[in-house]
Amino acid sequence: MFEVNVFNPEQLGTLLSWFVANRGPCSVLVHPNTGNDVLDHTTHATWLGDKVPLDVDLLRAGEAKQAAEAKK
Repeated sequence: MFEVNVFNPEQLGTLLSWFVANRGPCSVLVHPNTGNDVLDHTTHATWLGDKVPLDVDLLRAGEAKQAAEAKK
């Protein structure tokens, strides 16, 4: 598993093209970074290859903690 960050549409297009051509049997999760980690990794995500079930409980816990801290 690894992470790649892109910062403009040209980089994204180049990276997606490379993944499509070279990912082999691996699945690739592509998602935005909007600040809502749960939605970014689920509803807003796109998969190249087979969709892999994700356990987003840790992301939900992080969001709950941020919300609680914001209320202080």
